[in-house]
Amino acid sequence: EDDKVVGRNVRREDTEKCKNLKKSSDSTEDDQKDLENGVQKLNDKYGKDIDKMCEGKTKEIMEL
Repeated sequence: EDDKVVGRNVRREDTEKCKNLKKSSDSTEDDQKDLENGVQKLNDKYGKDIDKMCEGKTKEIMEL
């Protein structure tokens, strides 16, 4: 669960960086949304990886 919290915090920080990038440069709103979507996809992917690792550990513990 702690790893998921870290992932959400990173996603929030990266989303803020995307918003600030738009304010400080010539990037468009579409560019910002594309970056945010990319961050979300990565977060989803690694969240699923964390879930799989936890399931494996749970099974391993239950076998003992």
